[in-house]
Amino acid sequence: MNIANKQAVFSSMKISILLCFSLLIFLSTAAFGFAANCGGTVPCSCGDTVITNTILDTAKDPVVTTVCSGDGLIVATGVTLDLGGNTIRGSLNREGIQIGKAASDINIKNGRVEGFYQGVKGLDVNSVTVTNIFSTKNRYFGIVLKGNNHRIENSIAVENGGRGMRIKGPNAIFVNNNSSRNGGYGFNVIGDNAVIKNNTCDDNGSDGIHVDGDDNLFEDNECRGNERHGIVTDDAINSVFRNNIVERNNFGFSILGNGGHLLEGNIANKNRGFGIYVRAPRNTLINNIANKNGQSGIKVAGGENVDGGGNDATGNKKEQCMIDGVACI
Repeated sequence: MNIANKQAVFSSMKISILLCFSLLIFLSTAAFGFAANCGGTVPCSCGDTVITNTILDTAKDPVVTTVCSGDGLIVATGVTLDLGGNTIRGSLNREGIQIGKAASDINIKNGRVEGFYQGVKGLDVNSVTVTNIFSTKNRYFGIVLKGNNHRIENSIAVENGGRGMRIKGPNAIFVNNNSSRNGGYGFNVIGDNAVIKNNTCDDNGSDGIHVDGDDNLFEDNECRGNERHGIVTDDAINSVFRNNIVERNNFGFSILGNGGHLLEGNIANKNRGFGIYVRAPRNTLINNIANKNGQSGIKVAGGENVDGGGNDATGNKKEQCMIDGVACI
């Protein structure tokens, strides 16, 4: 082969390699999306980072008209992301909405996140508020946040493979949410000074509400049909359990740890095991009801517990109402 022919062959090979490389780039972009900054008037696609306040729109934002192969969207510090009533869908990979690393002061609201590894995720971030989000059919958590001062309200997490909603860190707030039919806990809080109020947790694969932490408020929650406890707290002190309803769970309330709690006005009926079980000292029980449970109705042990009156238990298979070995007054 002469020199001219060799040069022609070499040139043809270079062109072929460049074409193959360009094709690979095109296919990767089509499959996974080209990550960029978006928000405001700049359209948002799968994998983009939202850097300014945004309302998603099907006429503008491809992220709500396609199925994402990787992340849905990443949200930067100080941003309000309004899904505009739309749905971000995934392929059971990565996160539907991910809070950017070390971000804070973020609002996520008004839409649906479906079919990711986790629906909404923010680790080592602060002051995130999630409002009116429906997170469903994700492989693991529906909504998971780690850091300080997070709030989830008026949101739904159903049929997720793991836990419905979880916050790890102090000053967590769960208000007016529904977390049901998930594979693990309905609500999970790890931290102090939490408010868990007016939530519904039904038919989860583990506990309805599981909290580890001190000085927490549980009020006006309803948990039914969960595979383990309706409400359980471990290694906790000085919390208030008021006007909660736990029915038809494996166990009703399980309050463990160092005690100092107030249990007032709670109802625990028709659980397969005990209704209200407390194994900790220095608790006060007032006006609680536990009827027709498969084991004890109300059983409290640990010493220095106070029967504040009005506790009533009937039709239970074992003890009706016993506080430190003494029948309730």
